[in-house]
Amino acid sequence: MMFYRGKRARRRCTRPVLLLLSLVLMLAIGAGGTLAFLIDTTPEVKNVFEPGEITTTVVEDFDKNTKENVRIQNNVNSSIAVYIRATWTANWVKDSEIVAPAVQGTDYTVTNLAVTGSGWQKNGDYYYYTSAVAPGDYTGYLFTKLEPVAAAQPEGAHLEVTILSQAIQAEPDQARIDAGWPTSFN
Repeated sequence: MMFYRGKRARRRCTRPVLLLLSLVLMLAIGAGGTLAFLIDTTPEVKNVFEPGEITTTVVEDFDKNTKENVRIQNNVNSSIAVYIRATWTANWVKDSEIVAPAVQGTDYTVTNLAVTGSGWQKNGDYYYYTSAVAPGDYTGYLFTKLEPVAAAQPEGAHLEVTILSQAIQAEPDQARIDAGWPTSFN
């Protein structure tokens, strides 16, 4: 036997569906209206990020033949404390051409190079200043005197020494780690 459902039975099934669809539509309109209200009435907030500025200067006394009292300054216009590392190149130069690289101990001498208490420590090819340097402050002396050995000087050449320094922000420590700088010193 088959049962026949009439109009009444169909109406009973469609009423809950229509009621549910109406409820979903009202919730969507309510949520959309609330979101529109919040967007319209909430003031804009701007996050301003300013990158730190780092500039350093090699400070030295020089008298045509001798470099003395070499240290590095974290310039006043820098906005953050930094860690500093330094090294140098030395070459015999004639007529703006490199004649030969100069060798420490043979071609030139260095006095008080990163002595204990100066704050400098050698690690690989660089000398690292072990304390953070605030804007406007200086490192200790990297060395107090660098001068050529006269007997080693090629004829017509002069010793040219270039101090190279690099700085990296002191905070967060992760910056030094990511850059491959030592994170601690012995």
